[in-house]
Amino acid sequence: MIRRNGLEEAVKALRKPPRRDGNGASLSELVRSRGEKTLPPTTDCSEYGCLQVQNSKLYVLTQRQHEAFGPLAPLFYSSKIKEVFASPSEVVATHVDYGRLPVVVGVNFLDWFDNLRIHSRVYVSRKRPIGTGWVGEWRIAFKIPPAVREPQVTAVHLSVIPPAESYDPLLVARLATLLLSGKTTVIYGPPGSGKTTFLSSLLQLIRDTFPTLHLVIVEREPETVVRGGMVTHAASGNTVPISELLTEAFTKWRPDLLALGELWSEDISVWINVSRTRSITTTHAGSIEELLVALDERIRHAVPGSAEGVTLQHFRVYVEVLAYRPQAAYVSDGQFLYPLYSEGRHAPEAAFRLYLPRKVQLGQREWETAKIYELLLQRLGADPSKLDGWLEPVKLALRSGRLKPVEE
Repeated sequence: MIRRNGLEEAVKALRKPPRRDGNGASLSELVRSRGEKTLPPTTDCSEYGCLQVQNSKLYVLTQRQHEAFGPLAPLFYSSKIKEVFASPSEVVATHVDYGRLPVVVGVNFLDWFDNLRIHSRVYVSRKRPIGTGWVGEWRIAFKIPPAVREPQVTAVHLSVIPPAESYDPLLVARLATLLLSGKTTVIYGPPGSGKTTFLSSLLQLIRDTFPTLHLVIVEREPETVVRGGMVTHAASGNTVPISELLTEAFTKWRPDLLALGELWSEDISVWINVSRTRSITTTHAGSIEELLVALDERIRHAVPGSAEGVTLQHFRVYVEVLAYRPQAAYVSDGQFLYPLYSEGRHAPEAAFRLYLPRKVQLGQREWETAKIYELLLQRLGADPSKLDGWLEPVKLALRSGRLKPVEE
């Protein structure tokens, strides 16, 4: 493990070309002197120190401590780090290029925990074991026993939510239109892939385009960021069952759009009920087939007698996110699945419009879905007529856990 002895020398070495004339050591030499393998040449430095990825680990080289973040300051002042998870046994960070990585750094966790909690102005106790505060642009959640087995800190960088225009504009316009037309949507991908970030961008677009809609966000911990407008944000903090909060949101708060931060297995029966309204959520899955099989299993457990492929009846739009970018999207008619987007290629415009109802009720007004789509295309600067390379139409069905083309 790289600790603080000699860290200033390591940081200085990172900031200049390797020298082998005896007057200075390269980073590789400094690391080898500590029994580690040579690091790759890429670095990420701030005034507080540098970060280095080696052998699927993230090394923190602290040059200067921060009053709140202490020796972990290089993590919190890197534009590449979106999340930090810390406990007495480990520190893990979500890197925008590499996903979740274990962090190697010398830190007294309990001292760091208390110092960060004080600067966040958060009080926790056995009667109130969960608390949330802010330091700059970071939302910091603290947990202590009995809520968890050991003290934990979860920090999320929430200020930089990419605008919807930074993604494929046609895809985002179509996804927002489908969601507003009543198509229950699920965003899936592995942990740390950017699902919640994309969810925030999509919801912000809808809020900015239709500011009078009542948007309700339900989460265990507040992670989804939507600013302005009629937004109700409820976090259970693991003190209230998420199923109770979802039911209350659906029955009493009258949402025009309901967002669940993350769908867990135990939420599925309640979700089936509340998803009758416009709804969107995220969940962990490595592929569309893995997602459909997992959701099928959960739904069939909650609703005995359900057939294979029942998920396609309850979720109508599927969006795969990897490395903070949508990679694929599918739409369901309740029985079959149709590709909507894949690696820059879109379903033909005529085929997409077939998935839309003619009219929908948004708030107090009835809208033609074509008008909703046109507003979103205009806002995002998307023009379907200028795109080439449309996806070939194909009908897919889940058979024995695999998606297979269906012959007409």
